[in-house]
Amino acid sequence: TNNYYLSIDDDLIYPEDYVKDLIKNIDKYDRKAVVSYHGRTLKDGAKSYYRDIAEAYHFLKDVDEDVNIQFGGTGVMGFHTGSVKVDFEYFKEPNMADVWMGLYCKENNTPIVVASHKAGWIKHTEKIDLKDTIWSKYHNNDPIQSSLIENFGKPKVVNKGGRPTICLN
Repeated sequence: TNNYYLSIDDDLIYPEDYVKDLIKNIDKYDRKAVVSYHGRTLKDGAKSYYRDIAEAYHFLKDVDEDVNIQFGGTGVMGFHTGSVKVDFEYFKEPNMADVWMGLYCKENNTPIVVASHKAGWIKHTEKIDLKDTIWSKYHNNDPIQSSLIENFGKPKVVNKGGRPTICLN
């Protein structure tokens, strides 16, 4: 309940300082943000999780400064369980952890940050078949992911302290 949770992907090669750098970045945000090295923000009114991207930041490319995003890549992500209390039960469908994590963070007003990094710091293994990735399987056929983000950017009314309040994030 009071630990760093760092997620990794089996088709990536992580640098020796990955854990140290990720923890440093989690601490930089007082352990209240989810930090990743990969992520996206969707266009207003997005209909497709994979195709309606306003901004994208890739773990294989330079990211010159930290950027707030809506959906982080869980294969290069970390957070502190003292602040982020997501349960595995929250992830209702497989191969969609990035979507579920983004939804959880929105519902809980938890920022997601792509931390600055240099291209080539994290690498793909040579064993990866780029035709067999989650992205390659779903980027042209994402009905479940897209149904989950259907109302993502729209304001909703929440009950705060006994009175309705509009939540815009």
